[in-house]
Amino acid sequence: MKKTKKENLKKLKPFERAQMNEYLRRHFAHADDPDRLDVPSGTRPLLYHRIPINTKTADEASKSTLRRRAKLGEMIRNISQSKLSHELSRLPDDKKAAECKEAGVCAPHFTPMEDLAMRSYAGLTLVQYDKVKRFEATKGIKCTSLHTQRALKKSVVGDFLETRPCQFTFKDDESPYSINGYVTKALPVCIVKDLTKFTLQRIDKKAKFGSLTWHGGIPEDEIWVKITGDKGGGSTKLGIQLVNVEKPNAPTNTKIFCQFEASDSHRNLKSALSDTAPQIDELKSTKWHGKTMIVFGGGDYDFTAKMNRIAGASGTHPCYLCLITNSQMQLPPGSRIQAVFTERTLKHLQEEYFKFMKSGGKSSQQSKYYNVIYSAIFQIEPNMWVIPILHITLGSIKKIHVLLIVVAHGLGIDIANDLAKLAWPVGSTQYDTYISQKSELLNAEERSLEMFDEMSELQEQNENEDTPCRRYKKMNHVLPKLYRLRKSFEKKSLN
Repeated sequence: MKKTKKENLKKLKPFERAQMNEYLRRHFAHADDPDRLDVPSGTRPLLYHRIPINTKTADEASKSTLRRRAKLGEMIRNISQSKLSHELSRLPDDKKAAECKEAGVCAPHFTPMEDLAMRSYAGLTLVQYDKVKRFEATKGIKCTSLHTQRALKKSVVGDFLETRPCQFTFKDDESPYSINGYVTKALPVCIVKDLTKFTLQRIDKKAKFGSLTWHGGIPEDEIWVKITGDKGGGSTKLGIQLVNVEKPNAPTNTKIFCQFEASDSHRNLKSALSDTAPQIDELKSTKWHGKTMIVFGGGDYDFTAKMNRIAGASGTHPCYLCLITNSQMQLPPGSRIQAVFTERTLKHLQEEYFKFMKSGGKSSQQSKYYNVIYSAIFQIEPNMWVIPILHITLGSIKKIHVLLIVVAHGLGIDIANDLAKLAWPVGSTQYDTYISQKSELLNAEERSLEMFDEMSELQEQNENEDTPCRRYKKMNHVLPKLYRLRKSFEKKSLN
């Protein structure tokens, strides 16, 4: 069998090795490049490079030695035409991340918790988050997989949430299954199983990061929380807010504990919150590190009225705090009857509701029972429900705004009347055009008064004649048109 070229080569003898070492020592001592030796070898020349043997580890070597070693590694990489990225890809993930972190060139990425927090804060759906991931990938940013996020979300949420079917009522006059215009459907409701534990966990997290405050007169031995609710986007949501923070009404401080896809009618709220009502009582009697829990209620006036068992703002007794009547509310505070300021209480609400149901529960008779027509949902005193100042302020400002528009419109009409009587130069604006037309109308009205006078004279002249006056007929035909024209200008808005 023929031997290969490599097998024909003999091993170096000791004297040959000594000669080679002497040759290399002399070469590296006098060569232009003291670390490099090119040797012709057939088609591809060989390149020898001197690499000193390190006697110290990287942790023991000085910074100058580490820089020299890094320069040597870069030179070898250039000779072999390799890339640093290929070398890094061969490292395990943990070692790769450690090396990049030590070099200060960590790749941009989000931790699973950061990704989950971003999705939760921005309210991204799966489709929207997938678009975000694709965009971040084009920028070299690595995101967490959905599988990892679901596992993390499960660990964060724990066993707090549950979904169960619930009977909800919808208005539907056309359905063959409707009763008095309403139909009942079984839909899921997502709700927190243990509201007390859920609230205490939120307080513990705020206390851990030093976010708890006792501002605005909150006693040092109390923790205030607020139950709120609202309907929007086709679903009804109820949340809990911790008041002992810097911004209690911030969206990030409002944690939803109940949500369902139905209206916020009293019947639907009662059905969805049947298991939450006893938890509110438990929360009121709970203490956190010796501090008493104080539970408030809040929401818009419609939601607050339903939770306080009254018909609403259009009833004879619209206030959920006292027994004042709608007519008394129109009077100045000093002119009101003091007896109507009797405060509502849970005991009073229960008594009036019992009387209302005993009398037959007819809506037409609700004013006799101070408009108490609903059963209890939460046992929270009426004076513990926060007045919806924002909604009341917006309503008041809107009413003032409408009155201002009416007054300004009347003022504009008066100004236009005065300007129309003058020799006012008419321009190209809409207001000047209006004044010009108003001036024509006033001239027509003056002419009509003159025609009235002429008509009266003609009536006197022809009152004994059997033939009708032609001019009189013409006046009866023209004057209604002038009257309608004048009314149309008075109703026109000034822009």
